[in-house]
Formats: sequence, C-alpha cells, structure tokens
Amino acid sequence: MDYKKLKEAIRKSPYTQKEIAKKIGLDPSNLSHKQGRNSLKVQDLESICNLLQIHPSYFLDFKITRQRKPSKKN
Repeated sequence: MDYKKLKEAIRKSPYTQKEIAKKIGLDPSNLSHKQGRNSLKVQDLESICNLLQIHPSYFLDFKITRQRKPSKKN
C-alpha cells in the first residue's frame, strides 16, 4: 500500500486526520500510529476511502495485467 498517497489524500481532504479517525471509529493517535508503521487494516482503509470517495485501488501498489488464458492440453 502506498501510505504517501494516503497521507496526501487525507491532507487534501476537507477533514483533519483527527476528524477522519473519529468518523471511522479510531482514536486519532491510533490512526497516525498505524500510518507511520504501515499497518492500517483493510477495513480502516475501506472506511477512509468511503469517506473521501476514493477507490481503494488508488492506494495499492500493483498493476492489473491481462489475465492469461490457460494452455490447451491435447
């Protein structure tokens, strides 16, 4: 997960980090601690994304590639 993007999205949002933490049910210092340790739970990320109206894939560090077709066996 790209925590730099998450911090930037929070900074640009109309909410403070403290407000976001309260809205998703976390202690504000706990949210900051989780971000610093790169240990945010999927459920917390989903709640933040819903609040900020950002798709979770924006924060993930992977590229979706074309799926391979299985080879035919004779």
